[in-house]
Amino acid sequence: MVLRSEDRTASAIMRLRSAVTAFQKGDASPELATEFDFLARAGIGEGYYYLGLMHEDGTNGFCRNLEIARELYQKAIDTSEFIEGYLALARMLYFGVGSPPDFACAFALYARVADASDNLIACFMLGRMYQLGQGVDKDHRLARMWYGRAVGKGSMWGMFYFATLEAEERNWLAYVKLRFLALRTAWVLRKRRPLDVRLRPS
Repeated sequence: MVLRSEDRTASAIMRLRSAVTAFQKGDASPELATEFDFLARAGIGEGYYYLGLMHEDGTNGFCRNLEIARELYQKAIDTSEFIEGYLALARMLYFGVGSPPDFACAFALYARVADASDNLIACFMLGRMYQLGQGVDKDHRLARMWYGRAVGKGSMWGMFYFATLEAEERNWLAYVKLRFLALRTAWVLRKRRPLDVRLRPS
């Protein structure tokens, strides 16, 4: 029996969910890498993203190779515009993982994600870059706007970075409130949901 294309898609989605669950549980086997490679070649961008993580960290039978990791994140973007691919590539560019920092390119990637999805990580990173003038002219008004979006979505790091802006502008009451809110959010989420996206630093 030949599977219809929609059946193959449904089957691939089920395999992807299973593979992601295994990865999140710490499966470091080469077999899991083979599964993600199959999914990537089937046109599922998430497969390239997880292969990128494996190459970046040197797990699942791979030696650490940051150049290949960047290429795989880019393939995740090119194949399916996968948001995590954008975020991973932006993170490497911002922090200079494997190469000197490229703030302008990182800013462009974060801006694209934020414009498309209002992603909380992209929002607080844009706030940070506007605050510090990284890859863009320093602009505290825009930093405040982007931090506000991240905080509105419950981002602990958004609260923390927003507090640094308030301290820089000597708004001490707002600084104390945001620091307290960040600490309370971190405590509650780490106790109940330690993998919650609201705790992610980048």
